Amino acid sequence: MMLSVQNYIQEFLQNQANKSQIEKSKKRFAFKPYYEKYSGMKITALLLRYSLPLLSIVTGSLWIASVMGNMIPIFLIAVLMSTLLVVLLEYSKNYLLTLGITDLYKGLKGAWLMVVLGLCCTVVSGFVSLKGIEHLHIKMDRSLSLLETKQQSQSDSLVNYFDTQIQATQKSIREYQASVSVGGKINVYNPTTATVLQNYSEQLQSLQEEKKTATDHLQKLQQEQRNLLATSNGFNLKIVIGIILVIEGLILFASWFPVHYDFKTQEQSHYMQNETEPSLTFAELLNLQQKGLLPESIVATKIQEDAKRSEQIGFQSQFQEQEERGKQETVREEEERQRLLDFLDKYKHIVEAIEKGTSYNEIIKKYKVSKSTIQNVRRCLRAVRAYA
Repeated sequence: MMLSVQNYIQEFLQNQANKSQIEKSKKRFAFKPYYEKYSGMKITALLLRYSLPLLSIVTGSLWIASVMGNMIPIFLIAVLMSTLLVVLLEYSKNYLLTLGITDLYKGLKGAWLMVVLGLCCTVVSGFVSLKGIEHLHIKMDRSLSLLETKQQSQSDSLVNYFDTQIQATQKSIREYQASVSVGGKINVYNPTTATVLQNYSEQLQSLQEEKKTATDHLQKLQQEQRNLLATSNGFNLKIVIGIILVIEGLILFASWFPVHYDFKTQEQSHYMQNETEPSLTFAELLNLQQKGLLPESIVATKIQEDAKRSEQIGFQSQFQEQEERGKQETVREEEERQRLLDFLDKYKHIVEAIEKGTSYNEIIKKYKVSKSTIQNVRRCLRAVRAYA
């Protein structure tokens, strides 16, 4: 008895788990309106849109402040002004991109100009970020400054060594000239004097040449050391540029997707509401459902309504059925025709434009209507002409 109760409980729990899993699976693949399906992505895009520019604001303001610091003696004022400039740049980029993309979806003139200006701001923002990261790296990396201090000490030691030798040689020349001068004059025609002075001159010139050669060689070695340090533990330009490109690309996506989200949402709501425009046929409903613009429940309801209507008619006699169907068809056609006429009267300015052969884009720009509205007007025109 106890075993059967345990089996029943286990079976019950298993069935509950199966039902829960089935409900989760149905929920995953159930129809969801566009605004609900991609609402999480829109929130993510908005977070990226307002958080990623902080990198440019922080790094760019430091670099611009270091440049302005040479002109503005008070560093705090330079930092505040540079931060204001970068914030203005990021705001302009965000505003121009959003406005341009919105106008592109509306089909307005001048939309591409706004987009191009926004992209120019994006390039400037990327450059400012690059220089800011490079400046920040130099400030934080102590290894290069320690190496430069050590190299400066080596250069000073080398210069001091040769300067001491050169000064000693110059002193020997002055002492020798004093010893052989008579009345402040040196007999340069004396072979011994001339030979000694020539030797001193050659020795001095040799020391100066050795100093220059040694200094150039040391500078070359020191530059190689700095390059090696930069390669092994320094600023990797390609990686930083790649990171900046990814960040700016995410900002562009974050500027585009909220506009696209709103456009698709209002486009789908046109079909979902469908209050002021004539009813869609079953084939049109099925087509919209297959495109993901309508849930399956609407199509299923249409099928059920047709099935009920057929079942009710089946109980009548053939004559009554035909007579009743004829009356209903007449009434329905008249109502349909009147509804179409009311709809066309509402959009008579669009009807006139269509009859004149005006293109879709010109109608959209002039009357601020959607493309689907124009298509419905054309469909209603064809239907009215068919009734006539």
